Amino acid sequence: MKDKKVRLLIIVVAFFAFFSISFSQLQTQPLPVVVTCRKSLFGGSYVLQIENTSASQLKIWLEARERIAAFLIPAGRMIDVGWVQGFRFDANDVFFIGADGYDTLRQAMPSTELSAIRIGFSNDGSLTLNLSQSFLQNQLSKYFKLPIIQNYPRILELEINEMPQIILRDGSDRIYANVVLQSLTFSGKVRIPINVTVSFVPYYIASTGIIAASKINVDNININGLPQQWFSQVTAIINQLIPIWFSNVQLFQLDRTTLKYCKFLNVRQISIQNGRLVIELL
Repeated sequence: MKDKKVRLLIIVVAFFAFFSISFSQLQTQPLPVVVTCRKSLFGGSYVLQIENTSASQLKIWLEARERIAAFLIPAGRMIDVGWVQGFRFDANDVFFIGADGYDTLRQAMPSTELSAIRIGFSNDGSLTLNLSQSFLQNQLSKYFKLPIIQNYPRILELEINEMPQIILRDGSDRIYANVVLQSLTFSGKVRIPINVTVSFVPYYIASTGIIAASKINVDNININGLPQQWFSQVTAIINQLIPIWFSNVQLFQLDRTTLKYCKFLNVRQISIQNGRLVIELL
């Protein structure tokens, strides 16, 4: 009996010793770095600055814009990470920094946008025009003079009194916009909000340098509180009306100097990349 108790005690001690060692190995400590940023030399993007505050060399990894890379920072030294290293940081870009045995650091770039319009080159050397979401939003306001009111006798009145909100989705070839309509049926006195999601394909006119909207779709209509007898009619009206309103929108036009060099180029592709509208020219 005494031998069994001794063996049981040894097993219990070994059990706790094993899990104590395992737990200590899982514990991490704060990453010994100071992270700052600066404007790039040409002012079109941010450069990440990472300083190693420890007394030994530190191997870190950086994840941003769906890209991961490793960097070796000498003790007490700082490195710059920007477009030269393959990372072009824009405003509000989120990034992660980590190292073996250390906590992962999550931070974001400042919200101040450095370059609404950027001219660059793709990986294969094509000339690119890069337009930010905020720039496109400002352009939209030039063509939507609020309020916009449309009356349909004996049916309803539709009104837009808030600027549609542009949304850029990475990997898509379409630009999306959220539109809030206020509807008033002639049988009632209450305005009912209607949320509409619109999408369109931007196309580039080389001779004028204009980017306009084409293939305009009403992707979703969310109506709450509208009497059922009006639902089908209102939906049909919105599907006809929204494309008309967006057909006159011009998202961008090159200035004369830039157009002089670009008007003989053809559009290779228009897509959304890294939160920007990217136009590749050949």
